[in-house]
Amino acid sequence: MLSDDAYKRANERAIAFPIFVKEPVAKDEIAIYNRQIKGITTNSDALRVIKDVQPYHARDRATDQPLAIVHDLNRIDKHQNIVVVVGTFNMGMKFPAAVVIGSSKMSEEQFAALFQQKVEIKLARQVAFKRFGQRENQTAIPSLTHLLNAVRDVVKLFDS
Repeated sequence: MLSDDAYKRANERAIAFPIFVKEPVAKDEIAIYNRQIKGITTNSDALRVIKDVQPYHARDRATDQPLAIVHDLNRIDKHQNIVVVVGTFNMGMKFPAAVVIGSSKMSEEQFAALFQQKVEIKLARQVAFKRFGQRENQTAIPSLTHLLNAVRDVVKLFDS
């Protein structure tokens, strides 16, 4: 447990895992950060982990960091009626290997005969997030799986 029970009961809504895409340097930002971690100030290892995993360490891609995306989904997107709003398609095509590799010794007739073979096209409808960090139209299942794995990795840092 990162905070003591007495503090947690008295300040249940004040304790949070702070997530910042810009390093808190202004007085009000530092106050917000300190208020969120106040109940765990006696655990220096936990405080170090919290500071080390902040998205602002990525600088130019801070909003694409998994914790920043989770923070945005919690802070902003939960107030929208529909979070996933874009339909996308995932397409795959299979060609005979000789077509892809090619051969300079192949005659036009041989090359044309390759295209008489079956070409397989698969389309799969996907649901995607309209905005996901700085990216757009990110398919939901792989994106959420990525966030789950990233958050699980952060939680594991607190095991020690």
